[in-house]
Amino acid sequence: MSLADDLDYNVVIPDYLLRAVAFSGGKSISDAVLWKMLKYTVKCNEEEDISDIKDGIQCSNSLTEQNKILKLFCTKFPETMLSKLVKYMEENGDR
Repeated sequence: MSLADDLDYNVVIPDYLLRAVAFSGGKSISDAVLWKMLKYTVKCNEEEDISDIKDGIQCSNSLTEQNKILKLFCTKFPETMLSKLVKYMEENGDR
């Protein structure tokens, strides 16, 4: 059993660990992985008004469109773990 088996979309990862992941593994976290993380987070989250993001996920056909949807999510929900990870990756120059 791995740690990933116990995590779900609303896990709270301490800030220092997110920063460490962004610092040490930011270059190896691809756009495709971030896109999968976004789709999973949106799929599991029924509480927030994210219909615009769900629609964007359904319609996005290019990396440019996917990055726009990811940026919209991060702007709209800056306190999520995904948004924080993306922010820290950007601070390190990895995005």
